[in-house]
Amino acid sequence: MHNDWNESEEGTKTFNISLRKFVAIAVLAILTILASTVNSVATSKPVAAGAITVYPIPQRPPYAPNPWDYPRPIPTQSSNRRS
Repeated sequence: MHNDWNESEEGTKTFNISLRKFVAIAVLAILTILASTVNSVATSKPVAAGAITVYPIPQRPPYAPNPWDYPRPIPTQSSNRRS
């Protein structure tokens, strides 16, 4: 395996990395951060025991009849006459 550590003339060690390796590591880091952000946004937090759950009220489309407005019954005369 290639060693990226080089010893300089003064005796100190310097780390040389190629641009290709640097870009690959940077892209992987960005993708990891992005994936963790998307995962944290997409999942909902657990609901504590005994918590009141508020469900969204479904909106009815404007063309749908209002289920709470019932039509009044039309009074009709019965045709049950005996002759």
